[in-house]
Amino acid sequence: MQAPGEPLHGLGGYAAKIAERVSRYACIIHVFNDYPGLIGAETLYHAELSVQWHTRQFLNMLHLTSPQTQALQDGHHLGHLIWEAAQRGEMVRPADLSHICPVDWVRPRRNRALQVLCSTGQARIERWKQTRYVQLTSMPSLALNVESRDNKKPKKIS
Repeated sequence: MQAPGEPLHGLGGYAAKIAERVSRYACIIHVFNDYPGLIGAETLYHAELSVQWHTRQFLNMLHLTSPQTQALQDGHHLGHLIWEAAQRGEMVRPADLSHICPVDWVRPRRNRALQVLCSTGQARIERWKQTRYVQLTSMPSLALNVESRDNKKPKKIS
């Protein structure tokens, strides 16, 4: 059940203790309902259903079936950090992501978050002269603002 491609792949210790959880749930159900004698097959069946439900919830929270994977959460957070930097007037280059991201984000995590932003259309990599920078699609382009200032002719004082 834990082999690649199987439903419980990647759950490690959680999946190894499923049988133990079923037996504990069965004991709780048996004692709570004051059933006499030994634990019956029906009690084990209901305990197994309960553990299966909890396992599905655990998979939804931590596995790829979750609507928000870690990469999507990181991408959303990185978008917010880039937006804050742009509000401070900073141009964020892909090489500068380490300066605005949390300290524990290693390069692959930063790059994956940037990839998510670009693939969802929330950001794109722009180029101004020789400098590549990250541009959020929800904000006006930095290069357009700089070019429009550069193209203005100085006023003649007469």
